[in-house]
Amino acid sequence: MLKKGLADHVVGVDASSSYIERAKQIADSLHFVDRVRYIQGDVAQSPDSILPADIVILDRVICCFPHLEQLLAPAAEQTKRYLALSYPREVWWLQAFYKIMNSIRKLRSSEFFTYIHPHADIQRITLQYGLLPVDARRSGEWQITIFERKEDNQQ
Repeated sequence: MLKKGLADHVVGVDASSSYIERAKQIADSLHFVDRVRYIQGDVAQSPDSILPADIVILDRVICCFPHLEQLLAPAAEQTKRYLALSYPREVWWLQAFYKIMNSIRKLRSSEFFTYIHPHADIQRITLQYGLLPVDARRSGEWQITIFERKEDNQQ
């Protein structure tokens, strides 16, 4: 977004300190250090940590969280213009794969599981907050959808 001139400043929120460190390295290599701020936190647990933003991106996060509404609603609510989401496609072969992987994780006493939330629920939540889909693409196992808050739908 910064590179294309679509944003002047960016705030990155992530629960993983290693992801934040890697993002800082990338920002440094692109000479954007002074234009990016990072917050370590869990948006689903602390929805107040999200400030209103022109663009909110949830990249490969929805699949890691069991409670879709608890994660997506605060993001949608704080989106001023665009909400970009990437989430697993709702196809049988991916559902079977996730079921097998989650069974293995359960046997290994893992606390991490993956989820394929119904796309209809994603649409319902975003629409509830006045966001309409304006672009949708597939990339491998991922569905990538951009939602926009139209001028007359601004909160």
